[in-house]
Amino acid sequence: MVAFDFDALTAMWIADVERGVARLARTARDETFYALAFHGSYAERGRRIDGPVVGANSEEGFTALHADDADDEDGEGFDGVRWNPADWKHAELELGSRANARTYRALSALGREGTLAAWDRLEARHERAIVAAARTLAQRARKGEGAFARLRRAKDFVVFVHDPSRDGPALARRTIPAPVFARLFPEQAARAEARAALARQPIAAQVRYATSRFGVFTPPMCGEEAGAWLVALGARAVPALTAAMKHPTHGWQAAMTLAKIGPPAAAPAVPALRAHLRRGSGASRWAAIALGRLGRLDELAALAAPRGRAGKAVDADRRDVAVRGLAAARPRSYPHLAALLERRDRALTAVVTDALRPGSASFTPAPADLPALAAVAASPHAVLRRDVACALSSDALEAVAPRCAALLAGMLADRDAEVRRLAAVNLGFTGRAGRAHVAALRAALADPEPKVVEAARHALGELALG
Repeated sequence: MVAFDFDALTAMWIADVERGVARLARTARDETFYALAFHGSYAERGRRIDGPVVGANSEEGFTALHADDADDEDGEGFDGVRWNPADWKHAELELGSRANARTYRALSALGREGTLAAWDRLEARHERAIVAAARTLAQRARKGEGAFARLRRAKDFVVFVHDPSRDGPALARRTIPAPVFARLFPEQAARAEARAALARQPIAAQVRYATSRFGVFTPPMCGEEAGAWLVALGARAVPALTAAMKHPTHGWQAAMTLAKIGPPAAAPAVPALRAHLRRGSGASRWAAIALGRLGRLDELAALAAPRGRAGKAVDADRRDVAVRGLAAARPRSYPHLAALLERRDRALTAVVTDALRPGSASFTPAPADLPALAAVAASPHAVLRRDVACALSSDALEAVAPRCAALLAGMLADRDAEVRRLAAVNLGFTGRAGRAHVAALRAALADPEPKVVEAARHALGELALG
């Protein structure tokens, strides 16, 4: 892969932000600013990196937009609106760089030439370049140099990189001095200490505390963090989670955690999961998903379409969650889903179709699953072929990407127009592997269905060959 000048990218951002700060100092001279942040960076793995935007906020801006949050702990903490750039008055500064868009087009094009592992390294290096720019700007701000000399700043003015999709506080610490971080975000230290203290407790106490946090959205541990803690404990948390499914409000979180723990550790919970699914409860949906991941596919299929019930009404809710449990177990559950479709029950077919609707229930296949996917690509059921077309572009199949691309190219001739459209769309996501099938995509430009033609045209553009 050709080298990319990340030092030049860092320098570009420093110069751009300096211009933006100078403009801000002129237009908001009566405001006292407390922070500037890089935020909103966007990346599609293996396809595209977009640079961040830069925002700033002042005490006056915060008060004007969020007066009701001024005395709210959640509003002030790191995760609150005070420190969320998207909620700031000056959420996107005008930087005026002409080189920015060209730079990121070149960076994205370079990334598409390599493997996904190389892409991940490129994206990590990009992050370091942005952090380096933020660090330099933070130093200039503390010294009152450059454009910051004209910007009215609070005593603890900070510059940081904001990313809510990962460990945001850790990223912010890379450019905010430790003493300042401690003063601004005392809840972070309290949270870290609480978690450290919990880790020192016996396992039973850890499980008891974590399950008590289901449905909680405040520090020191929210329900989502509690679930992650319990997943890490694995089999040791299963008995308590099995009991917690009985909670009328938060039982679903216990079932979801069991689904995430999965086999073999969560196997002892099968009888309770089965009971919740059969009698119906707030935990039913996740109980079905957990049973699917634990391999109880025959049971789920029987609940979705019970035999020998002529003249008796089917429990629609139980059928729906059972089908979604099967959907969670793909590709192993494809034979069971096909069997349900073969019953030619209109209501059941509608449920299966909805459960496999593109974007609603994606799964992560492994390279070893390719023979099963290839077999289903020739299924008589269009809904299953559509599902496979979406799965074949998964990043997890990079090791067999050429074979996946070849399958997708063959599906461009499918008798179902939606299969053809999805094949074109996903062939465009296969990067280098897809370029071997440009001829098939160009042939698809003559498809009688306009939606297929549009998808093929877009795919050719994605492959940079349109």
